[in-house]
Amino acid sequence: MISDADGSEISFGFEYAELDPPHRVALRFDEPRELVTVTMAETSDGSVDLTYVFLSWPAPADEEAPRRGVEGMLDLIDAAIRRGTI
Repeated sequence: MISDADGSEISFGFEYAELDPPHRVALRFDEPRELVTVTMAETSDGSVDLTYVFLSWPAPADEEAPRRGVEGMLDLIDAAIRRGTI
């Protein structure tokens, strides 16, 4: 991953804790210790609900930081889908 701020590389690694395509994926990170679970479920109107759950041990000092980061990431994905780039 590359930092937008200064272009430096940010190394990270994870393992799949759970995989149930196309409904659910859980990723376990070692440093910092985190578990991220993404679940997608089709709704009665044909749209898709996405649920994102983030757990960290110990909890981050700024407990809202992960939420802001995920919201920013999802906004970028939404914008790319609307542009047709993904």
